[in-house]
Amino acid sequence: MLGTHLPPISGGRLFGKQMQRVYTYFPRQQVKLIFYDDFKSNPGAVYADILNFLGIDHDGRKYFPVVNSNMHHRVHWVGKFLHTKPDGLIQTANAVKKVLRLKTLGVGKLARKVDAVAR
Repeated sequence: MLGTHLPPISGGRLFGKQMQRVYTYFPRQQVKLIFYDDFKSNPGAVYADILNFLGIDHDGRKYFPVVNSNMHHRVHWVGKFLHTKPDGLIQTANAVKKVLRLKTLGVGKLARKVDAVAR
């Protein structure tokens, strides 16, 4: 059965507290937990399990395409730059935006577009 094993996760105590809160408002038989790992490894089985939980007849669907694939960085240093911008650079960019009266320079967006590659 899917979702019967709770994997060891950081913040597991917080998850437990959140579920306790959910169960104070909804009976357990009205709550369906879906774990990402189950969904990723076997979307068809999870889909069928959800339909069964909701009391809906299965529509025979067997194909579940990936809509938003995971991205990774083509160039390591660009990815690092996008996630940890130097303070001096941020101050300079803010000054340029103020002088030019711009909301954004568009450099980060362009770098992400050029650097991102689907896995």
